[in-house]
Amino acid sequence: QYVEMDVTVAEEAKIGTYPIELLIDGLSNTSNGDPNVSTKLVIKTQILKEKEPAQLSIDKIKYDNTTIGQDMTLSFKVKNEGELAARSVYVSIDYNDTGMVAGYAAKSVKIDDIEGQKDIAVSLPIKILPTATMGMKSLRVNITYKNSQGEKTTDSHDLYISLKEDFPAK
Repeated sequence: QYVEMDVTVAEEAKIGTYPIELLIDGLSNTSNGDPNVSTKLVIKTQILKEKEPAQLSIDKIKYDNTTIGQDMTLSFKVKNEGELAARSVYVSIDYNDTGMVAGYAAKSVKIDDIEGQKDIAVSLPIKILPTATMGMKSLRVNITYKNSQGEKTTDSHDLYISLKEDFPAK
């Protein structure tokens, strides 16, 4: 006789050997003593492969109008390079002293959950202040998300945008 069972482990399970404790209760058909019997059996199972955790990157970066004093739209894709899902994904941008500010009200923008190896398009309005100066500016995009255990992680990426002056037509 044998026992067959399925074992379910968390997605984040690490490579290693793990004990499984089986508690077996039954009835004995022998006539000497208590008919109830029980025993404990420990077997070991091995996890041979781990799934890659969520890791978010940005690519396909596009922006339209980089003229000082104008509005522009910054678009990019947030891609989950891992195998595990990224939950409760938020994007925020550090503008620092670039002469640019958010053209949206929320400090962090919720974009959605991103399954492993999937991406989501993000489009954000940005205002370029009239006091901004020409040249290359660095924006830091922060992507905050949770894994299935609820642990929060932030991945940051720098983007470079060259601002230009608005030359009036003569």
